Amino acid sequence: MRRSIFMLLAAGLLAAMMVSDAFATSAERPARRALRSEGHGVQGQTLLRLHGGLSSPTGDFGDAFDGGLGFGANIAHGISRSVLFSAGVAYHGFDGDGFAGDATVIPFTFNLDTFLPSSGRIHPWVGGGMGLYNVEIDSGPIFVPFFGVISGSVSETNFGINFGAGFGTRAGERGVWGAGLKYHHIFEGDTFADLDFVTLQVGYGFYL
Repeated sequence: MRRSIFMLLAAGLLAAMMVSDAFATSAERPARRALRSEGHGVQGQTLLRLHGGLSSPTGDFGDAFDGGLGFGANIAHGISRSVLFSAGVAYHGFDGDGFAGDATVIPFTFNLDTFLPSSGRIHPWVGGGMGLYNVEIDSGPIFVPFFGVISGSVSETNFGINFGAGFGTRAGERGVWGAGLKYHHIFEGDTFADLDFVTLQVGYGFYL
């Protein structure tokens, strides 16, 4: 479990270094709609954002399942100079730790991201959100005497929250790159106890 978290953090550092280096070489190109610390910032701007990366379960969830991949999309709108409000959907998949089953988590969330003041082209952000998280766990194939091989699954949708931090930087005239680390907590329901997982994702946003 600790190894997966360390790998997640190491991958995040590597991704940040790669993205920062890539945009350092293209920082001289003008960008009419770039994130910036002056002017109107992101106020009134609408973006379609796509993201993907690593997902790592923690706590009891991490004792039963290994880390996997996650991806998603959201629509974000600047409600002030430095705040984006977004609505999105994502998918996170986890393989069973030592058994053939798997787990999937599909969050439908509303989030607020706040960009912090910066004199450079890389803008740190902090944010959080809430929504509904659909959790499905498949036990995998099991041999039952007189019935043969069967497979069972159970699913439930519960309320959850998330919070995290990252950075964003411009990408040409009509987009932004970014990376972020987020912690997700899904509250206990009728079927599942509390579930927690961490995500490290890189994304690209298109100005609409």
